[in-house]
Amino acid sequence: MELEELASEIQNVVVEEGKEPEVLRLILAPRLGIRGSVRAKGVSLASDSPVVLWQTMQPGHEVDLNALAGSDNEKWVELGDDFVLNDLAEGRYVIGVARSWTTPVVDHKVVDVNQGFAEVVLELPEIDRSKMISVTVLDPDGRTLLDVGFSIQTKRKNSSSPRGLQVGRSKSGEYLIDLPAPFHTNYFEPQGEGMDFWLVASFSEYGALEAELDRGQTQLTMRYSAPASLVVSAPGCAGSDYEGRLRIYLAKKVGADRRDRLAPGRGDKLSGEYAWEWSGLSPGPTPLRCN
Repeated sequence: MELEELASEIQNVVVEEGKEPEVLRLILAPRLGIRGSVRAKGVSLASDSPVVLWQTMQPGHEVDLNALAGSDNEKWVELGDDFVLNDLAEGRYVIGVARSWTTPVVDHKVVDVNQGFAEVVLELPEIDRSKMISVTVLDPDGRTLLDVGFSIQTKRKNSSSPRGLQVGRSKSGEYLIDLPAPFHTNYFEPQGEGMDFWLVASFSEYGALEAELDRGQTQLTMRYSAPASLVVSAPGCAGSDYEGRLRIYLAKKVGADRRDRLAPGRGDKLSGEYAWEWSGLSPGPTPLRCN
C-alpha cells in the first residue's frame, strides 16, 4: 500500500505557555477514495483538457449524466496520467470524464467506495463529428483566420443567455465546437425544442460576427466583411441647449440581445459642428438612437 493511501484521523492539540504539550498518538489507516486514469480512444482534439467529475449516488437512483456534467466535484487531468480522489465518504459514486469544462460527459463508471481505493479507467471516445459544429472563419479576403473566440447565444421564450465555448481545431483548420452539456440535447436530439441558437465569433481586428444556427446544423462558414466606419453629425448642436448633452448610440443586435454601443465621449467638434464617429463596424443596416 502506498503512503498516500494512508492517513490518520484529525486530532486537536492545545499549546499553552509553560506547559508541555500532551503526547499525541496518530495511527495511519487506509483512506477511502478512487484512483484511475483517462485514456484517449483514437484521435483526440488538440484542445482536449479532460475533466473528471464525480457524484454520490442515492440508493435506487439512475445515473443522470446532465447532473454529473454540472457537478462541483471536478478535477482536471492530463491524458494518460493517473489521478487520485482522496478521503471520500463510504458509498456508491458515479464518476465520469468530459473533454473539457462544461462539455458533455463522454464516459462514466459506477463504483463502490468501501475499502481502500476503487480503480477506474475512463476513456475519451473517438470524436463524433455528427455531434459537433464545424466552423470555418474567413477574413474579408477569404483567408482562414486563427485565434478566433466563440460564444453561443441562446433564446428560449422571453429569456436569453450568452455562454463561452470550448473549441478545438481539426487538421484541416476548422474549428470544432462541442456545445455545453445543457444545450446538447436541445440542439442535436429530435426531442429538443423551444430554443434558438446564434453563434458569435470574435476576432481582435474585425470584432464580432454572428450567425443564426438551424438546430442540428454541423457545418458553417463565417466570413467577415471589410470594416466600415460611420460618422454622425449634428448641425446646429454647437451653441444650442443640447451642446455637451446629446448622446448618440448604435443599437446593434447581437444574437438574441440588443447591445447599445455608445460613441466615445459626447461628440467632438469637427468643422464647427459636433460629430460622433465609430470604426470597425460590420457593414449593413445599423439602427441609431439619441438622447
